[in-house]
Amino acid sequence: MLLRNNKFAVGALLIGVTFAISACQSDSAKKAADAGAVQAPPPPAADNLAAYCPSVNLRSGTAFYDVYAKGAKKKKPSEDETDTSGQTSDNGDNSNNVVYQASISQVTRSCKTVNGTMMMTIGAAGKVVTGPQGKAGTINMPIRVAVLRGDQVLYSNLAHYPVDIKSTAAATQFIYTNDNVSFAAPKSHDTLVYIGFDPGPEKAAAKKKKKK
Repeated sequence: MLLRNNKFAVGALLIGVTFAISACQSDSAKKAADAGAVQAPPPPAADNLAAYCPSVNLRSGTAFYDVYAKGAKKKKPSEDETDTSGQTSDNGDNSNNVVYQASISQVTRSCKTVNGTMMMTIGAAGKVVTGPQGKAGTINMPIRVAVLRGDQVLYSNLAHYPVDIKSTAAATQFIYTNDNVSFAAPKSHDTLVYIGFDPGPEKAAAKKKKKK
């Protein structure tokens, strides 16, 4: 049955999912995310577009986000040494420079259509594991929600979502919700919704500032 309510419905579903997320460390966290974070359950089959709620997907490589200490040395990336977050692994040596590793394990959505506009609430649940360089405090994770119809981008938003790390002894659970996703209502089942970590624009902006 499709969720038709606002962010409270999505929040309730994700809270239930969060309790099921284990507090395992590093590699095991990524394996768990790989197994359960591919795609939200598809909507029930229906010919009526009024019942259509686009599924939410995690693109390859966007379910994980690793942050390393400033100035940490990394080897040049190769096909065998690049992990799913886009960071390079230094044959294990770079693990001592990890500040934190974040992962998304579940995604969900709810939909409603008003006056020709589809409005969606998109949610993601996951956890953050601190590394050897990590410490208690607030971190900001770059999470993007994008809606595509073919090659057309209907909606895109990059949020810097804060997560409060109170202890480095265990994983910290988080729930992210975007209840402002809206676009022209689909006329067929042709709309794709993506959510995931996206540090790209931040890194590009930093490089431009250095050149100046």
